Amino acid sequence: CTHGVQHGITASRKLLTKIGPASNNLLRRIEKHNLKAGRLAIKKTLISSCKC
Repeated sequence: CTHGVQHGITASRKLLTKIGPASNNLLRRIEKHNLKAGRLAIKKTLISSCKC
């Protein structure tokens, strides 16, 4: 179900946004953008099938 997908996206957001201070603010912004783009790509391409 889509509930599991949303839970995974939320958990990854919480886990991966707790990255320590970067040496360069631009690099940190790029990394945050890439993580968000990855989550969106997975959400759009994932085929969910409910087993209920």
